[in-house]
Amino acid sequence: GMKVSSRQQQIVVALLAGNNTLPQLIRLSGFAEITERTLQRDLNELIELGIVSRQGEARAISYTVVPKGKINLALS
Repeated sequence: GMKVSSRQQQIVVALLAGNNTLPQLIRLSGFAEITERTLQRDLNELIELGIVSRQGEARAISYTVVPKGKINLALS
């Protein structure tokens, strides 16, 4: 299986803290060095892993951590 990177773990922590949109995530100091495209790719991988789910579309997209995703993360 795919391993969750430390940056992806940071993203999960940020989502759990209530930063649920890409613009909110981009503004966090921890992600200052990361491009929006990289963040998007990390989120997409987390979605494929079943850790994160995506709601909405276009500019109203938000991301949340799936309950079982928290367990997956603990095991990885």
